[in-house]
Amino acid sequence: MAQARIEQHHVPTSDGWSLSLWRLRTDAPPRGTPVLFVPGYGMNSYIAQFHPSGRSFLDVLLDAGLDPWGVDLRGTSTSGPGPDAGAVSLEAFALRDLPAAVQYVRQTAGVQQVHAIGCSLGGSMLLAHVALSADSGVDRLVAIGTPLDWGRSRRRRILGRLMQTVGAIPVKGTRSVARVALPVVARLAPAALRFYLNPSITDVGHAVALTRTVEDPHPAINRDIGAWMRRDLRMSGRSVLDELSRFDRPTLLIVGSGDGVVPRPAALSVIRATAGPVSVRLVAHPDGHPVGHADLFVSDIAPSEVFEPVARFLTAA
Repeated sequence: MAQARIEQHHVPTSDGWSLSLWRLRTDAPPRGTPVLFVPGYGMNSYIAQFHPSGRSFLDVLLDAGLDPWGVDLRGTSTSGPGPDAGAVSLEAFALRDLPAAVQYVRQTAGVQQVHAIGCSLGGSMLLAHVALSADSGVDRLVAIGTPLDWGRSRRRRILGRLMQTVGAIPVKGTRSVARVALPVVARLAPAALRFYLNPSITDVGHAVALTRTVEDPHPAINRDIGAWMRRDLRMSGRSVLDELSRFDRPTLLIVGSGDGVVPRPAALSVIRATAGPVSVRLVAHPDGHPVGHADLFVSDIAPSEVFEPVARFLTAA
């Protein structure tokens, strides 16, 4: 295959933000359906462009004949506000940023619909987008480590309140701290990382590249997530869980065997919400190692157990 390169685009939203979009291209004209990758909480789309020990997510999609794109939502370091830009919020992610990105990809590629992949919170925002948009422009949807309904346990309510209060404090320099701390914690206290990233199955020796995807958490997003954990995800006065019954396209859910960030019931709650066919892939390591949240993207089994099955799902007739 010809050498691939990243092509950068900038897309305006309806409320004054400029979003960064990335497209993986070769010199040959794109021949497949566009796929929009949406990163998760506190990260940018570089997570799909890099893998520490194998092919990246975007490389696998390109090799499968698809047309891979990634978007960095408002509040990330690569997407910027205009002088009168709107607020950063979960609702803005789903109802302003994603419509702008999807529409731009449709127009640029000359297609009516795109496929979409959401990483963690990015998958939740995609679900909100297809649930609440009259014309979402999304055909097949993949949600990886994605929560929808957190449940009503007392523990969730406490965590939600903590997120709303402590999480509202601005935090800076997250990427620099992660770059230094990741190899140290992985060596001295690997069990402390395992719920999120398991050093037994993920090469943490590439700390600089691994943490390039890290963004500072945004206080407004922390408050919104905290409120969501205490009740339904609601936008414009509507419940995403209820409105998702309008979406009838195929959906694939990817769940890690040891994901300590998104409980399995929260990830599988999509099944009862959407009207379309839903497939579930539980990702487990052949040697029995727990597969944590970030391992779904950067572990040694991610290319074969996540990226390639996703590509097959998106190219299925």
